[in-house]
Amino acid sequence: MPMLLRSALAGLLLLMTACEDAGLAAVNIPTRLAEVEETFNTTFDPVEKLALDIYRPSGDPAGKLPVIIFFYGGSWQTGARAEYRFVGSEMAAKGFITVIPDYRKSPAHRFPAFAEDGAKAVAWVMDNLDALGGGDVYLMGHSAGAHIAATLAVNPEFLAAHDLAPKQLAGVIGLAGPYDFTPRDDDIVAVFVGAPTSATHLAGQVTRDVPPMLLQWGEADDLVGPQNHERLAAALAKNNVCYQVKTYEGLGHIDLISAFSWIYRDHRPVRDETVAFLRDGCPYQ
Repeated sequence: MPMLLRSALAGLLLLMTACEDAGLAAVNIPTRLAEVEETFNTTFDPVEKLALDIYRPSGDPAGKLPVIIFFYGGSWQTGARAEYRFVGSEMAAKGFITVIPDYRKSPAHRFPAFAEDGAKAVAWVMDNLDALGGGDVYLMGHSAGAHIAATLAVNPEFLAAHDLAPKQLAGVIGLAGPYDFTPRDDDIVAVFVGAPTSATHLAGQVTRDVPPMLLQWGEADDLVGPQNHERLAAALAKNNVCYQVKTYEGLGHIDLISAFSWIYRDHRPVRDETVAFLRDGCPYQ
């Protein structure tokens, strides 16, 4: 693949606020042709004016389908659900109902706003599960979105606000997630100002009630270090929570989400192992 094309997509996904409409259209072109039903702009929080998009396989499925709630990344500061249409379409084409919500971001908001919004999205899905034709519910996220997904899984207070519990989730998939770190850059410090240390050190909150997890990480990731998934995995093991860790030689931070696009077909193992976790469950390490 030409280096120019690879660099263009990496820049597209890393700098969401700088995206041009044409660039986003290029990534999402195949979603328009896939056998997927799309429902856009469904409000799940009228107070904060937050909405979500729904992608589902077309036709009439034989039974209830697994549901993925996907949280996108962007350093808790940027991004929008429409930019991840390619993820929703790809996973729906694989047989999963995929819900992509927006959430509040810094600098206008800080922790725990985005975790609260994630919990509201989960509550909306649970309340509408029958109408969606959904069965088991999974959380999935990339980068900051993986942090949101994992936070909802290990800290029960967010789902408890909606009379839900982490053990009601079938599993969590984290792509290049920052689960155990100390904020140092000014913009990230601002995201977590006033937050307890546990907000960025999730391993200490793990209990046996945490759902199974798939933690995926690229060995060329220069933004999120390996200690993030290693410490979380150790806590999961200590509490006898089923988990899998998958690492990928030569793949960087953005590569893990680009694996779901039509452009980066050489990154397909990331997508394929995500699908395997969803279909086959989580064997112990």
